[in-house]
Amino acid sequence: EQKATLQDATLQNMQTIYDLCNVVNSEIRFRWCTLCLRAGAAWIIPTAVEFLSTQGRMKFTRPLYREMMKSAAPGAATAARNTFRRNEKNYHPICRKMVAQDFKSHKPVASGVLGLGAGGWFAVSVVGYLVWAVMRVRNKKCPIPFIH
Repeated sequence: EQKATLQDATLQNMQTIYDLCNVVNSEIRFRWCTLCLRAGAAWIIPTAVEFLSTQGRMKFTRPLYREMMKSAAPGAATAARNTFRRNEKNYHPICRKMVAQDFKSHKPVASGVLGLGAGGWFAVSVVGYLVWAVMRVRNKKCPIPFIH
């Protein structure tokens, strides 16, 4: 079975067009960082580190640290460990414990492929959601009043 991938050039074009690294909506920013890390895009690491340093919800924190540890992006795992050491006291004790446990049980994976079987539906749905959400916010049609 052939796995679908998003090329770095495609992700960089999306960044240029939609400026997703600077979106303040945590849901969008989390999904964007995850998508780029799965594709092995090293240029997303500073954005992911900044995101992990400015919010501490376990909903975003733990999965993003896991993605950084799994990512084939050069320096992602090191950046994840350094970011956690720098910010662990700012996280809720349960979040801190769970992320620390993830670091202990991490087994490196030597794969930079965005493994999306079934025709890449995951990538299509994430990209579609990101485009839809950014356009709604930019056109001020977002149902959340404080986003505008």
